[in-house]
Amino acid sequence: IAEARAALARGDGIAAEMKLRAALGNGAPRGEVAAWMGEAYLAQGQLAKARSWLEEGGFAPGSAARGWRALARLEQLSGHFEAGQAAFAKARALTPDDPELWVEMGRLDYVRGAHMEAIAAADHALELGPHNARALQFKGQLVRDRYGLAGALPWFEKGIMAAPSDVSLLLDYAATLGDLGRAAQTVTVTRRVLELMPGNPQAYYLQAVIAARAGNFELARSLLTHTEGQLDMVPGVQQLRGVAELALGNPQTAIEAFEAA
Repeated sequence: IAEARAALARGDGIAAEMKLRAALGNGAPRGEVAAWMGEAYLAQGQLAKARSWLEEGGFAPGSAARGWRALARLEQLSGHFEAGQAAFAKARALTPDDPELWVEMGRLDYVRGAHMEAIAAADHALELGPHNARALQFKGQLVRDRYGLAGALPWFEKGIMAAPSDVSLLLDYAATLGDLGRAAQTVTVTRRVLELMPGNPQAYYLQAVIAARAGNFELARSLLTHTEGQLDMVPGVQQLRGVAELALGNPQTAIEAFEAA
């Protein structure tokens, strides 16, 4: 189970699932595994399988808060905001001073349109954990949406100082730099992401955007192939692919990409 938790911290839901199945095979009770297995399936985007592990509750005491948080995220992804709030309330009763719990509650508030509550949750998360990477990232995202790109950078930079190997933070930082036109810095940060997580599709996508903006559509197309189809459901990826193919004289392939977007 500890190895599964480490895999989840890396964002590797498949490895976590394998470790947890091994734990079950070695006699681990379902309640000890349920919260983590639910998270593993959430990381893989398999919501129905995640629900089969999370919906009943029954989490072992040591993992109950994580289990309720995972269920809340599942309900949020399913568009069940009231159920998500109820699950978060159960988690908050167990760990009221966890800054990352407040970040997740704030994200739910933001998605359901309660922006002032989301800002308050982000601020409270920072009060509880001034150097918490997730709290700093969430604050940066809110600042970016509310005040613009440049204002978000200091928050992402503080987060990276607190957690230099945090891939999610680095990608947010790189995307913001790219939108500000700081191409060289974007490439540097995405290369660091690929050192930490080889094959990360978002890093290759950001590099492809930079290449296309520079007019190097051959490189942009090549970089998009490295995403290996993992981002094909993202409209922006298909639009970029279409632009690259059109620039390279492949109108039919471009049309297919634009239609997929």
